[in-house]
Amino acid sequence: MPTDPIKVVAQRDTFLRIARARPLTAIAELIWNSLDADATSVTVYFDENELGLRGIVVEDDGDGATPDEAREFFRRLGGSWKKPGSRTKKHGRVLHGSQGQGRYKALSVGRSIQWTYYYEQDGDIYEFALSILGDDPSEVRASDPKKSGRDRTGCIVRIQDPIRQFKNLDSEEAVLEITELFAIYLADYPGVRVSYAGQALDPKSAISNQFSLEVPEVKLAAGDSAGPGRLRVLEWRHLDRRSLFICDARGFALQQVSTRFQLKKHSFSAYLQSPYLDQLDQENRLDLAELDPLVSAVIEAAKDAIKAHYDAEGKREAARMIQEWKASKIYPYEDEPKNDVEAAERQVFEIVAVKVQTAHSELAGAPKLAKKLQLELLRHAIETGPNQLRELLAKVVDLPKREQDDLAKLLEHTTLSSIIGAAKVVTDRLSFLRGLYQIIYEYDETGRVKERTQLHRVLALNPWLFGEEFVVSTDDRDLTAVLKSHKKFLDEDIVIDDPVKHVDQKRGVVDLMLSRLLRRHRADEVEHLVVELKRPGVAVGQDEINQISKYAASIERDGRFATRDGVVWRYWVISDTLDEMGKWQVEQDQNGRGMIRDTPKSKIYVRTWDQLIEENKAKYQFIQERLNFSANDERAMSYLRGEYAALLDGVTVESDLNKVG
Repeated sequence: MPTDPIKVVAQRDTFLRIARARPLTAIAELIWNSLDADATSVTVYFDENELGLRGIVVEDDGDGATPDEAREFFRRLGGSWKKPGSRTKKHGRVLHGSQGQGRYKALSVGRSIQWTYYYEQDGDIYEFALSILGDDPSEVRASDPKKSGRDRTGCIVRIQDPIRQFKNLDSEEAVLEITELFAIYLADYPGVRVSYAGQALDPKSAISNQFSLEVPEVKLAAGDSAGPGRLRVLEWRHLDRRSLFICDARGFALQQVSTRFQLKKHSFSAYLQSPYLDQLDQENRLDLAELDPLVSAVIEAAKDAIKAHYDAEGKREAARMIQEWKASKIYPYEDEPKNDVEAAERQVFEIVAVKVQTAHSELAGAPKLAKKLQLELLRHAIETGPNQLRELLAKVVDLPKREQDDLAKLLEHTTLSSIIGAAKVVTDRLSFLRGLYQIIYEYDETGRVKERTQLHRVLALNPWLFGEEFVVSTDDRDLTAVLKSHKKFLDEDIVIDDPVKHVDQKRGVVDLMLSRLLRRHRADEVEHLVVELKRPGVAVGQDEINQISKYAASIERDGRFATRDGVVWRYWVISDTLDEMGKWQVEQDQNGRGMIRDTPKSKIYVRTWDQLIEENKAKYQFIQERLNFSANDERAMSYLRGEYAALLDGVTVESDLNKVG
């Protein structure tokens, strides 16, 4: 059947990188290709039997393609006929793709992909097929064109031989995510129909409202900046979603951002356009977004814009609600407040009353007398109830006038919940640091923390301890896994087909590897931190220093780690104390940092836990003093056990024994 294969000039690793897409993203790319071919109807269905998934089919009624056009499409990898700003030929719709890579993402789902194109010639419909295999995607096999029994143009894509049994691709959650991805497009082009897993995507009827928000320019302290962006927000009638998507310059969703909004009352999907994010997409660098401080800052600015919008909306709704109570004569205060205390008390009542009514929608429909009774009881609880609300009220009322004014000014720029949230982050971290000190230095011998199953696991959940921008890349894995985690920063030609050899031929297991993307001198610098943890009671000496040094030597000697500039490796061995040899080693560093090796790309440190804990406490000292907060032993251990109960089972510290005694 294949007579004239098409050769795509690209390295095999390039195909593999493209094929690492999420399966749902791969299917979405095929839908986009159909829409870019002027399809008005696209159907995605799943070929399943009693044994499971056999394949996925994407069918459309677009323009199809002639053999010459299809050959040109497939021959271009990394360049597309769809230039930014272009539109489809027949319906004039904005084109989505521009990189010519989307079709190969289907290899993340199946090992065999076939495109059957139907095109018109001299009044008849002809068809031909192109196919690729995952074993060699650079060769595109083509069939000869022939007359078709089909009566319209279009394309049918068949994904066969699934790489695994995908159980959730046709789930309700998948339908919702696909709906979000195509919501803006389908809202803008109501004549287009997309059906997925037997369900027609109908965002227009599901959208209750939509609006746009401006995202301000973002500047980092280092001098890097990202220009102003724009958010398009769709609010849903029935879907329970609070999502944020990164979009390209055309406004099409590229990927979802992993983030949480504390806005349970609202259901929305927000689509972020930013010149900087679009630049990363054009350069195929969005995969590194989570390590880029500027991306994080842009996303935070977008989140802030969304929160500010809903905060303002909440204030308007609260004012309307309070005015309605007053007009109905059920507001429990009749006269104007006589002094600052009464004014503050009334403000707290209004905040709490609105929150209660908003959280319990059934109260809005309650009879007038029932509402009046509810508001009177709430006022009474605030004024006399021996609870946390009364305690908070007393503290606010007792503030000096100057501090009340300061609080009022602060609340013009932020919210009370934001202030409480920020303070909680600081107090939680201070409690964590005090609790960590206890389990490392003040433990009882019968309940000493275990290194790998307890201390290690708790630290892996708190990478901020080692630096704010670090994320955990590798956790309790060997050096080959470290290389694979580092692979996204390597040249595309690198293939990891041999394990990393440890210098003494043993299998070295790294406790923690953390990574962050720094911006210095306008160049991306990747910093990796490899941490070797030692449990309390194990002093760092020559054996432990040799262990971390061998990790460094193994990585330095494996040339695959060094295929790009701008990567710095730092290595720590850390415990509660050092033996005499360990002390002698660190004394050689006249700067007192504990550095025992310093090269441009590799730096080895010997650290103690009390050094790290004190460094972190120093960062929060100013705020701690202003909060008048003290993380005492009992409170700190209560916090640790509350957050990590399963991990700290059996751990006993001195304060526990003192409490029992």
